Amino acid sequence: MIVVNGLTKEKVMSLTEEGKTNYIKNKTNKSTFEIVFFNIFTYFNGIFLIISLLLIFIGAIKNLTFLPVIVTNVLIGIFQQLKAKKILDDLALLDVCDYTVIRDGKEEVVYSNDLVLGDLVFSKKKKKVRVS
Repeated sequence: MIVVNGLTKEKVMSLTEEGKTNYIKNKTNKSTFEIVFFNIFTYFNGIFLIISLLLIFIGAIKNLTFLPVIVTNVLIGIFQQLKAKKILDDLALLDVCDYTVIRDGKEEVVYSNDLVLGDLVFSKKKKKVRVS
């Protein structure tokens, strides 16, 4: 019978310090501030701002009827992106799974983000393993 000890705690700590974990940083999510900022300060909104200022300067206030459409468009864009951000954040929580590994000769349950290079993982039928 083959005895497998797996990684030691010291080796796991050194691999973690070296960044050799299974942690995947979610780079796709923007902060709420970024979502609002990038929806307000767009190229087209800048053009519409210039046009609006010119219309106000020449006194043609009646011709500013396009402004509610622009404001509504910005608010819809912000709302949709904030809703999508919330859904993606909730889905990211579902991605965290726990796995059974062998460390120091004993079975141990760790989350997928805490797996390190060289871990011996027990795989069960139909269980997906996320690897970075």
